[in-house]
Amino acid sequence: MTLLSWTNPLTNRVTSSLAVHGLTSMRAGCKFEGISDALPLYENAYLTRKDDKLKFLESDRVYLRELNENDVDMLFELHNNKETMKYMPYNSISYEKAIYDVDDYASVSKLHPGFGMWATVLKDTDEVIGWTCLKKLPNSDDVEIGYRYLPQYWSKGYCTEICLSLIGYGFDTMNLSEIIAIVRPDNKASVRVIEKLNMRYIQMEKHYGMELKRYSILRNQYYDK
Repeated sequence: MTLLSWTNPLTNRVTSSLAVHGLTSMRAGCKFEGISDALPLYENAYLTRKDDKLKFLESDRVYLRELNENDVDMLFELHNNKETMKYMPYNSISYEKAIYDVDDYASVSKLHPGFGMWATVLKDTDEVIGWTCLKKLPNSDDVEIGYRYLPQYWSKGYCTEICLSLIGYGFDTMNLSEIIAIVRPDNKASVRVIEKLNMRYIQMEKHYGMELKRYSILRNQYYDK
């Protein structure tokens, strides 16, 4: 066991915790009930266990659930992927940090009921493709929507689909007045996704140590669409 302590920039939570090694890898090749044999899995796909399928929110092809210890391998790969982390302030993490982050991200919904950082899963294959969040922006009252997925799942509409459902949840269930998204100006792919969410550019702001574009959708704009 290793004692870990740091501030997570996404959740703004300072924690010391014991990281336990030897967690089971959930990679393709394992047999799980309910996985369609007709759909090919990506090499090294991360699969959801049957008993983990407690859906928080779903769209046509994707659902969100709480992150748990079975997602450590996925998060480790995600946060060490050069394409995924190209626009982030850091581009790699240790396996111990991935163990901590899974626990830290899962704590968001416990500390702030209704909000969260959730594993994002394909319905047909139970592949975990990354995470999606609706949470308070650190040191702010703003609520941001965010996402981070493995590159092999980009450009398939998954992100737009589940984020539209999450925005609807934010206004319909959480009764939010505004939801924002922040993005680096040079991250063109993410900008396109945000614009597909009917969010409007507001201004440049500094968050997470970076100059970022702020996009917004207001409650009345959502219902007037």
